[in-house]
Amino acid sequence: MKKECELNIHCEYPHNWDQYSDREQKKKEGEFDIVSFFLNNPLVRKLFAGKKDLYVTFCEEPDFIISLNDVSSAKIGLEITQCYATKKYNSPQINSDLIKLCKTAITEDEKVANSIKGIDHIQVIFSHDIMTGNLRYDKQKLKQEFQLFILNGNNTSGEYIRDIKTWHSGIYSPNDPKIIVNSDMMYWIPTIDAVVEMLGNAKKEETTTEGSEQKNKDPQKKSVNIKEIDPIRRCISDKEKKIANYKSNNDSVSQWWLCIEIPEDAYMDPRLYQLVPGFKSEYDKIFIVSKSIYGYGVHLIFES
Repeated sequence: MKKECELNIHCEYPHNWDQYSDREQKKKEGEFDIVSFFLNNPLVRKLFAGKKDLYVTFCEEPDFIISLNDVSSAKIGLEITQCYATKKYNSPQINSDLIKLCKTAITEDEKVANSIKGIDHIQVIFSHDIMTGNLRYDKQKLKQEFQLFILNGNNTSGEYIRDIKTWHSGIYSPNDPKIIVNSDMMYWIPTIDAVVEMLGNAKKEETTTEGSEQKNKDPQKKSVNIKEIDPIRRCISDKEKKIANYKSNNDSVSQWWLCIEIPEDAYMDPRLYQLVPGFKSEYDKIFIVSKSIYGYGVHLIFES
């Protein structure tokens, strides 16, 4: 069988690119990285069979416009969004805070600093509830746990920290080791369906508790909104609210695709996910994309 060649993806920046802040440029470049991965997946390449060059224009509303640089060719409006189990999850902030605390724990204890001399990588495995923002922690206690793990190794048992691994790679400065934080669930990732079930059970318990406090109400009659507990449906619903405006402002776009990225730190496996039969959308195609080992690849979950 002849192997398919990768598409040549040409990036076209907006005329006001220099006016984007560094943060905005970094965010957009990150989205483009996902787009490149998405477009070169075999599933998507088949949709552009016989084509070698694609042009991806950076814009807003939608995030990108894909074309063949041919006046007569159809244009595709592509929206990118990230999906986490809950809306309140702020992974970058959580990771940043934990890394800062670990670094502070090193500088505050001379014995700890001396014990890791020559080490340039430290991987800290935290409780999953810590990594997903579901457990509030005591900063001082967390630093003490880190210090004990460094000094005593795996003989330590912590409430917040599950394990710490250190090694030397020669890539980073030993005076400023690279600290990586992960969840203790990183080796067991639930499918999105399982996440929906867990969130649904939690929601039912919550409504039952609320209902038991109100004698005149039957808690069993309280329904659980699927959009509240299904992170994929929530992402789609949020994007559906905007697409009418996108369409009215982009007459040249004939196809609308939604690309839902499952980041590695979302800790969800999308491989078995399916929308309910009869599901309808204003998007022509909806994909789930994962670059992590959990469900790696592109999954088409809807097409009109």
